[in-house]
Amino acid sequence: MSEEGFQRRVARVDLFEESVYLTRYEECGSGVASCYEVDPQSLAAAFAGVAMETGWLPRNTLFYRVADGREEIGVYLPAQRRQMTVVGLDGAATRHDVPLPPLVFVGRGTQYEVYATNAREWPQERERLFHAPLPNVYSDGRICQGGASFPPASPELVYEAVEAFFTSPFNFHLVNRKSQAQPDDVTAMWADAAGGDAWPLEDLIRTHKLLRDVMEGGR
Repeated sequence: MSEEGFQRRVARVDLFEESVYLTRYEECGSGVASCYEVDPQSLAAAFAGVAMETGWLPRNTLFYRVADGREEIGVYLPAQRRQMTVVGLDGAATRHDVPLPPLVFVGRGTQYEVYATNAREWPQERERLFHAPLPNVYSDGRICQGGASFPPASPELVYEAVEAFFTSPFNFHLVNRKSQAQPDDVTAMWADAAGGDAWPLEDLIRTHKLLRDVMEGGR
C-alpha cells in the first residue's frame, strides 16, 4: 500500500475472444514493462492455488456469488407469521397477520426476487418454486420496489432488504394469479389464512422454475 493509500498495480489480465494477454508494469508504476500472450490453461493453473473466501454468510444462505460485477445472494425464509400492511386506492391502510409459507428471497445487485416453496424442510436444488402469495411481485418473481428503499444485495445487507420488503406498505398492484382459492386477489386469501397456523401449501401456484434455475441466474 502506498503512502496515499492506493495499491500499486503490478499486472493485468485481458481476456479476448481468442486470446489472453498478461501486462506487467514497471516497479515504479510509471509504465508498462511487458505485454505478452499467455496460455489460458496455465493462467487457470496459476490461480488454482489462490484461496478464495466468502467471509461469514448470513443464516439460511442458499447461495452467494459475484457475477458480472454484482453480488448475488439467495436466502431461505422459513414459514412464519408476518404483520403486513396493504394500502387501498383511497389511502386506507389495512393490517394483516399472515402465516406465510417458506420463501426464497434473492438479491442481484439492486434487484430482488421472491418465490414460495412447498418444501417442509431445507429446499433442494431441484425443488419446484411457486409464486409468492404477495402483491407487488411480477410473474417472473421480480419485486416491484415502488418507493421502498432497498440496499444493494450482499451478505451483510440481505436481511435489511427482507425487512424493507415486508415492512413497506403493499398495494393492490399484481394481486392476481397468486392463489388458487382467490385467483383475483391474493390479499383476500391473507384474510382466509389468518385464522390458521400455516399457509395452505396446496393453494400455491407453480412457476416454471426450479430452485436450481434461480441459483444459476435464469429467469
